[in-house]
Amino acid sequence: MRLTPIPMPDTVQQEPPVLRLDVLLRGWARILLVTLIAVIAGGVWAYFLATPIYRTHVTLMLEPQEQRVIDLGLVLPGMGRDEQVLNTQVEVLRSRDLVGRLVGRLELAADPEFNPWLRPPSRLSLRAAARHALALAGYEPPPAQPRPSPKAMRDATVTEVIRKLEIQTSDNSLILTVSVGTTAPGKSAAIVNTLAQLYVQDQITEKLAATDQATAWLSGRVVELKAAFESADARARSAQAGAGLHTPDEVADLDRQIEAQRRRLASTTGAEARAVLERDIAALAEQIRRANAELVRIDQLRRDADTTGLLYENFLARLKETSVQDG
Repeated sequence: MRLTPIPMPDTVQQEPPVLRLDVLLRGWARILLVTLIAVIAGGVWAYFLATPIYRTHVTLMLEPQEQRVIDLGLVLPGMGRDEQVLNTQVEVLRSRDLVGRLVGRLELAADPEFNPWLRPPSRLSLRAAARHALALAGYEPPPAQPRPSPKAMRDATVTEVIRKLEIQTSDNSLILTVSVGTTAPGKSAAIVNTLAQLYVQDQITEKLAATDQATAWLSGRVVELKAAFESADARARSAQAGAGLHTPDEVADLDRQIEAQRRRLASTTGAEARAVLERDIAALAEQIRRANAELVRIDQLRRDADTTGLLYENFLARLKETSVQDG
């Protein structure tokens, strides 16, 4: 078998494309016309057809300080500084409860910009085109969608306001920026200012509620501790008065007397005298034992009364501090 080589075509070196001015100028009129039409259309849309949007923003700064009113804990824990806390406050500002009160205060449910059910139907919508086509063809168009309940309209308005709200956080700070854009600058300012006022008022209300709760609890504890202190002090005084021995010095004097009697017993030889001294020593020993027991009980009652008194004074001071914070 004999193989015949296949001739390969010669490679032709292609010249790099050259930008030719005559090619660009060949369609200059068409390019200029398209550009002019685009500029005119954009200007007409921007100045005559498009609805201007006015965006307003308000800045909020979170307060991280923690104030202690009682040693057992905090009345209201501080917010902290981490990202989770900031994100939580962002969701609070976007909550349906807060935005719902904003909608009620500004009556946004009556504004077609936020209530989609109040907007007139667009002639360019598919639903309107279908109804018009059916009417031209001689068919009766389907009935219009019934008007929803006031609650449904309010919920739709709240959803629309939340959709238009923009809330941003600043890096390495406790700053929240709330902004909204509407067709009227006064409306935008009213929305962000009212939302900020409601948010701050909620924070104050929460702190006041916590302070009131702490004040009520402290007031109850102060009353209980005052009664307990007075009862413990009365028991200590009664025990001290009923013991007959008012100071440890009197017990020490009894100890000296019993030591003297023992020395006399050691030097006495008569049986009758020794018996008398032994009875005196036994009586003094029993008296000392009872006195020591009474003094221990009185000391315990006095310590209980003092401890209750310190607690009472501590809680009374905290109650006064909490009342000042409430004011």
